[in-house]
Amino acid sequence: MAQTVKKLSRQRSEKGSRIYRSETNGLDSRKANCMDELERAETEARARGGAAVKKANIKSIISICLASLALVVAITTMLLVLLGENPPISRTPEGVSFEDGYCIVEFNEKGTLTKRQVDRMFSNDDVYCSESVHIKIGDGVTQIGVGAFEGYYNIASIDIPSSVTSIGNDAFAGCTGLTKIEIQTSVTSMGDRVFVNCAEIKEAHIPAELVSALKGLAIERLFVNGGSAIEANAFSSQESLKHLEIAEGVTAIGESAFADCTNLYSAVLPVSITTVGDGCFTGTMVKDVTVTGRFVEYFKDSVEKLTITGDNIEYSACSNMTMLKSVEIKGNVESIGRFAFSGCTALETVAIPESVTTINGRCFDGCTSLKSVTLPSKLTSIGEYAFANCGFLKEIVIPKNVGEIGNHAFHNCTSLESAVLNGGTSIGSYCFNGCTSLKSVTLPDTLKTINTHAFSGCALLNEIFIPISVTEVLYGVFMGNLITTVYCEAPSEPEGWAMGWDINCQDVVWGYKG
Repeated sequence: MAQTVKKLSRQRSEKGSRIYRSETNGLDSRKANCMDELERAETEARARGGAAVKKANIKSIISICLASLALVVAITTMLLVLLGENPPISRTPEGVSFEDGYCIVEFNEKGTLTKRQVDRMFSNDDVYCSESVHIKIGDGVTQIGVGAFEGYYNIASIDIPSSVTSIGNDAFAGCTGLTKIEIQTSVTSMGDRVFVNCAEIKEAHIPAELVSALKGLAIERLFVNGGSAIEANAFSSQESLKHLEIAEGVTAIGESAFADCTNLYSAVLPVSITTVGDGCFTGTMVKDVTVTGRFVEYFKDSVEKLTITGDNIEYSACSNMTMLKSVEIKGNVESIGRFAFSGCTALETVAIPESVTTINGRCFDGCTSLKSVTLPSKLTSIGEYAFANCGFLKEIVIPKNVGEIGNHAFHNCTSLESAVLNGGTSIGSYCFNGCTSLKSVTLPDTLKTINTHAFSGCALLNEIFIPISVTEVLYGVFMGNLITTVYCEAPSEPEGWAMGWDINCQDVVWGYKG
């Protein structure tokens, strides 16, 4: 591109300056002739010795020379203007500076910045012939006029201040050097073809209401930096789009706004979004998305990495997302609803924030690839089947604030090897049933009740210690555990322990102090 700029700059300079140079050469010739005539007049005057004649002749010759000079300049200027060119300016004008090889041009006009004002600045060869021009528009400018920067292919960037409220037709048309544009939220009006033939623009920052003005450009990264609503079909079928990010404050996305953006890979939707139109993301294959739980459904078929923001995650919000591999929950989420992530068979990791206090029933049931999960310290409740059938889960640590652990909460977690309960007053029925790899269990001194079959089918559980705080143990807690030795802190079997609680246990030791 640099070679192209140099070539075109040289052609333009030659076009505008060829006439100027030829006329200037003629001017130099005329000046030489005038000087010759002046010298001859002086010689003749001295020969005749006539002072008066000498003075008159000299004044006459000077007048002729000055008139000739003025005529040459006038003709040259007229010809250049007729050709659509401005006469070359030899000095660097005010507002132009150079830094790190870049030409920086500042426009400090008031009101509307016009094409004539821009052309005047670019008529300077230092500006026009620069390979990379950076435009800074001053705070006094409120409008960018029609075609203001049209055709200036060496413009690399433009700083548009928040004082600008409107941009005219073709304002930046043909600015092929632009790769990124930033339109402030103060701009409420944009004309037609503002960025037509700007094929190199890959990143754009623009208010919601103006997104459609960029349709047809090869935008890869689109940042909606404000406004309130993106209109229907605003950016549909734009195959170049790879990343979409919408700022907080935008509330609505119209129907099919981004439909058939087939290469859209990642998207960020703010908590402020309250309305998403039908088919908004139809035909996309978004892999990485940040969104509230309410609108996850628009990305269910393709998302692999999910960041959930906002408030509580509702019932079945993300269930059966078979491509989903990782989840990070942010914001002020306090409750994760029933079936929220059930059936997400590819899910491997989950990051749950400290704000969460409740994990409801079957929340992660059937997440057969889940390898690890860290439960928050403020958690108070784990529902039934919450982590059931998580076949790759190897360990679990229950926080101290948890009260009841629901029935079947970790049922059939066949890879679970360690369970540390730092809290809990009750372990539900079949809670760890079928955890065939479970070898180590630590029970808290807050525990009071162990319900039926809580640890049945844990064939590798060699031993377990039950603290004296436990007042109730129901039937068949260790059924099928033929090698389990139970060490009880109580000196003898408490009255509330059910008959058959120890069925299939290898041995029971009372009064054990550790």
